[in-house]
Amino acid sequence: MRDLDAAYAADAGIDIRIEIHEPPHPIPGQIIFEWGGRYALQLGRVGQDWSFGSRFDGTILVAPDGRSIGLVSATNPPGPGMADIVSRRVLPRVATLFGGTALHGASLSKGDAGLLLLGSSGAGKSTTTAALAAAGWHILSDDISIVRNDGAPRLEPCTTGVCVWPDSLAALELDLRACTNMAGYDGKVRYDPAVEHRISPARFSACILLQRSPDAAAIRLERLSQAEALISAIRQLVVFNPAGPHEERALQVSRLNTIMLKTPAFRLVYPEGYAFLPAVADQLSEVLHRR
Repeated sequence: MRDLDAAYAADAGIDIRIEIHEPPHPIPGQIIFEWGGRYALQLGRVGQDWSFGSRFDGTILVAPDGRSIGLVSATNPPGPGMADIVSRRVLPRVATLFGGTALHGASLSKGDAGLLLLGSSGAGKSTTTAALAAAGWHILSDDISIVRNDGAPRLEPCTTGVCVWPDSLAALELDLRACTNMAGYDGKVRYDPAVEHRISPARFSACILLQRSPDAAAIRLERLSQAEALISAIRQLVVFNPAGPHEERALQVSRLNTIMLKTPAFRLVYPEGYAFLPAVADQLSEVLHRR
């Protein structure tokens, strides 16, 4: 057993200790929720601990207070699949135990300001994130983003790189030397440009609802009402235990409402095709620095 990371900061005053344990793998006493999907992620209980299982080898145990995480793995260090589960699925959910708000979306920063990109599947979040990263933006997360609201909303750094399919890789002419194969995917890669990773939060300047439309002839930016912005964000809200008490989700919605009241939100409608991405990046740069 050894320490993998002794200082994951879900909050400036909170450290989360991660340790690796050798098998045998614990058997959950109950399965509470199954997300399914490519990772086949499951939430369960092992004694008092939360447990996360997936299609990959290993079990992830989270203490009730979220302050320690045990990785039961046959290899040390764990394989890339488990590493992805921990960084992209488990740690963002643990952050919600310490006051963070988790949203399924990408977040990026430029200077001290940041944007959150929301949208349904196929809206172009990952492709837009990759295009912005290639242009020098910092990726805070390409999957589940964390917002904290201690007086002023801010976007927290979560993961590095962005996951893209081969067509986006080729169309954007991304540097192959900055790409690694994604565990569990056939052909999908993580693009991690050679820029210094941002390790400090960014001011949450705006929320962008991406909408790629075959009927759009040009890029169109529309200011969303507070109600529209909140509804769009609630649809992407990530909670630690989806099967938990209603009061827990209500608390997360209340936190999100407070954040969205302080943050302007826009719908960005743009045509299909990679040729429009430079103009999308220019439009997002303008939004980023609006006051």
